[in-house]
Amino acid sequence: MKALPAAVFLLSTALLSAATADAGQSRPLFLRRHRVVPPDPATYAPIASVVPGLPAPQHDPLPRTYTFAAARTLVLVPGFSQVKIGDDTLTLSRPVVSHSGRLYIPMKDVDRLKAEFGRAARTAATGAVAFRHTGRRVVVIDPGHGAHDPGAVANGVREKDVNLSIALRLKTLLTAKGFSVTMTRSTDQFIELEERAAIANRAQADYFISIHANSEPSHSVSGVEVFYCDTDSRYDPIKRGLLAARGYKLDALKLGLVHQPSPNLLKIVYGLLVEDARWQSRKLAEIMCREVAHNATAASRGAKPGPFRVLRHSNCPAVLIETGFLSNRPEAKRLADPGHQKKIAEGIAAALSRYDAARCD
Repeated sequence: MKALPAAVFLLSTALLSAATADAGQSRPLFLRRHRVVPPDPATYAPIASVVPGLPAPQHDPLPRTYTFAAARTLVLVPGFSQVKIGDDTLTLSRPVVSHSGRLYIPMKDVDRLKAEFGRAARTAATGAVAFRHTGRRVVVIDPGHGAHDPGAVANGVREKDVNLSIALRLKTLLTAKGFSVTMTRSTDQFIELEERAAIANRAQADYFISIHANSEPSHSVSGVEVFYCDTDSRYDPIKRGLLAARGYKLDALKLGLVHQPSPNLLKIVYGLLVEDARWQSRKLAEIMCREVAHNATAASRGAKPGPFRVLRHSNCPAVLIETGFLSNRPEAKRLADPGHQKKIAEGIAAALSRYDAARCD
């Protein structure tokens, strides 16, 4: 039996309802208008009482945004739990509510929002610059291993020590170049692999650099190699996107989305982001391998795909550099030398600066 067209189905249903009503039976209710009630004052507060003196907002009906021109621009979207304050995003405990032309925010977030605007006012008054991922590229440097996990140990040199020493030098160089730097560890401590990537994701990092030293049974192998995310089908973008969607909260407003995405949309969006990050990671790895090998006068073993968890779980361009082989006695001696460590750090910084400048053009 063929399905009736929608219009025919609705018309026949209406006629049947009328006939049923005439027969003395109750008429079915197809549409029910819900009475709109104001938010509970114990749960929500009007934005006008939270930030006094706000001008009338500009309402864009297409994305349903309400924009207030204040010390910093405030953007609210009814039904959405994130608000935009200047270039920053604040996640509320509950969605914004609109009623009778007024906007309400959760009472739990009132103090946070007041503090945010207070900080904005002080910044504007003093002319200070507040860096919260609002102008500088964020780099997360990850010195591999640490504490009870020494990494490779050969020729009297421990990998965890080399990694940390190079990472600290790199932090100084990148900070001087204007990057905002976060370290997964700054001392001899152990960090789980997944947590290293999570640190980068929470910081909304633009780049993730994991620093390691290598080892091989053959003591003649030497040189620098840089890895990017493995292209194995097990780590395809959609599957990684699903993993990221489950594990991390997407900043939808940053992506131009005015509503929290559905799980399926979230998976697709993250998949696209991951694919883009993977492509960028490969380009960055190629540049970094050349720069470090040249600056440190070392052999270049090239950029390669690798199945490293810190790379698979990172939502930004991410690379893992093997700065040399501790199993090679001459190279182990050089890796322990502060002068050589400085050259490696300079090569990494030069590569990142070069890639970032090209990416921003």
